[in-house]
Amino acid sequence: MAEALNDLTREGKEPTPGRVVAALTFSFWTAMLSPAYETLWQQDLHRVARRADGAGLRRKDLSSPLTPIRVLRNRVAHHEPILGWNLQKHHEAILRIIEWLSPAAAAWCRTLDRFDQVHPAGRITLQAPKNEAEDRAQ
Repeated sequence: MAEALNDLTREGKEPTPGRVVAALTFSFWTAMLSPAYETLWQQDLHRVARRADGAGLRRKDLSSPLTPIRVLRNRVAHHEPILGWNLQKHHEAILRIIEWLSPAAAAWCRTLDRFDQVHPAGRITLQAPKNEAEDRAQ
């Protein structure tokens, strides 16, 4: 949280609660849901998310899918390959978490979601490079 406050100060922005929350990193949130904060989860944080049927969540229900999503996000941000990843699984996990946090936000996301249009139904395969003999023949 100190890093978020320092960033806001450096940018000359007042550290309002909303700005501080917005400045927190994905790593902060995944760490906040680690086993070290189980007591905080049980006392207060459990209120932030519920299943679609209204049932509560265990801390690990929310934390378990967040780490792979964070790793995927970092791979994309660093332009690293993700062709072998099960993107459909990650997409579903992201939508499920959004639903748990805010059904209204999940509905909005679903209206804008283009994953099924841009992601191929089957696996992505890369064509092997042609050998020199094939290149010369063409």
